[in-house]
Parts: sequence; C-alpha cells; structure tokens
Amino acid sequence: MNGMRRRGRKMGAGLLLGIATLLMGCVGTTTAKRQSTELTDPVLGMLNRGIVSLTVNIERAGKRMEELKQFPDTQEPLIQELRAMDLLALELHQRQWILQRHHLQFAKAQMLAVRQHPTEKTRLLEEWTAHERQYEQDLETFRQKRLELEQKRLKAEAQLIEASLR
Repeated sequence: MNGMRRRGRKMGAGLLLGIATLLMGCVGTTTAKRQSTELTDPVLGMLNRGIVSLTVNIERAGKRMEELKQFPDTQEPLIQELRAMDLLALELHQRQWILQRHHLQFAKAQMLAVRQHPTEKTRLLEEWTAHERQYEQDLETFRQKRLELEQKRLKAEAQLIEASLR
C-alpha cells in the first residue's frame, strides 16, 4: 500500500509539474507579446510604469498601516486622536492609489482593445469618456476628504503642542 501511495504522489507531482510548465510557457508568451507592445508604444509603457508604481505604493501603505497599529497604546487622548487620523490618512491614500491604479488599468485595457478591434473605437471612446468623468469626481472626493483630515490633524497637533508647553 505504501508503494502505491508513493507512486501516486510521484505521478501527481509529475502531473502538476507538467501543467505548471505548460502554464508558464503560455504565460511567458503572453507576457513577451505584451512587453513588446509596451516597448513600442510609449503610452502603454507609461501606463504600465504607473500601474507598477501605484501597486508598490499600495503595498507600502498597507505595511505602514500595520506598523501604526502595532504602536503601544497611550492614555493621552490627543495622541490617540492623532494616531487614528494618521491611520485614516493612510487608508484614504491607499484607497486613492487603488482608484488611480484602476484608472490606469482601464486606460491600458481600452488602448489594447482598440488595437484588437479598431471598428469599436467609438464605443471604446464613449466608455473612456464616461470612466474619465467618474474618475475625476471620485478623485476630487478623495482630495476633499484628505484636505479635511489634514486640517483636523493640524488642529489636534497644535493642541498637543500647546498642552505640552503649558
């Protein structure tokens, strides 16, 4: 019975390795085609670099939020308030970056779609225009929320400093 299990595991591992190799070959081909398109089209390259940069920022913000959550508790209400605002600010930033990344991904998809289906230019442009309008509204909402939070934080920070100087 043990021998059968080992052979089954070996066959299963071999099968998985074969499937993984096949998938990697397919993905590699797609990636190579995509990269060559991005190299020849500076706009697609710019969009891709923006997507990568935003992804890094999103991940860093998540790590920073986890670090903030690990800070020792304090009994000082103003410090608690400042920490809460810092965490909220990072969350807002992260959500804004996610919105911006989605926007760049949508733009890239539209550009690639127009290459594959040139007869769909009008529809793709209409979709882009609607998306762009909504994006600008959403981005402005984030800006307003961040500005309000910044103003609240400045007041809380000033109160903390005044209390320390008394």
